[in-house]
Amino acid sequence: MKKCIKAVLVMGVLVLLVYAFHTPVLNFVGKALVRSDEIRPVDGIVVLMGDGTGERMSEAINLLKKGYGSVLGRANILEDKLFGASSQTNAC
Repeated sequence: MKKCIKAVLVMGVLVLLVYAFHTPVLNFVGKALVRSDEIRPVDGIVVLMGDGTGERMSEAINLLKKGYGSVLGRANILEDKLFGASSQTNAC
């Protein structure tokens, strides 16, 4: 019985630790996955999926205005699958 209580307490502490530190841990892991290259002009800018805030599209428009691309496209594969649109990129 004491082993069960001890196991439950240990699991409870682990759950609390994971809950308390999940954001910093995920941010740390996420930074390892990001690759930053020098921005240079390209033929076209494609925005992949939405971020829910419009920040990606706004940044793409800013890059287009600065002359880093001549065409702006949007590829939202999930939305295309859900609503039956074609999977082709919509160019602006």
